[in-house]
Amino acid sequence: MYWQERRKTELCYDLTENVIIDTRQFIISNHGQWPRAWGDLISKREGIPSRYVIVRFDLSSKELLDSPDMIFTAIRPVLGDPKRFKADLEDLREQIRQYYGRR
Repeated sequence: MYWQERRKTELCYDLTENVIIDTRQFIISNHGQWPRAWGDLISKREGIPSRYVIVRFDLSSKELLDSPDMIFTAIRPVLGDPKRFKADLEDLREQIRQYYGRR
């Protein structure tokens, strides 16, 4: 049981990392816009990883800039420690900021 849970957590981490990469590409390709649905992300080609990753598609780029800590709830694994992705999420916010020109 322990190893099964551990494997599922590692899968959550791997897929979260992939979704962050896809989100970064989306932000760059769409001039700072936050994705609105799974269909916006490249990950959909591998199947939608919504069982393993939570993405807040209800957020906007403006909200993420106005409330800096909100980025840490924007993408997170279903299992495991979301703090593992802190630097990656801060980088996503920086990518958005580059298009909107504010901190």
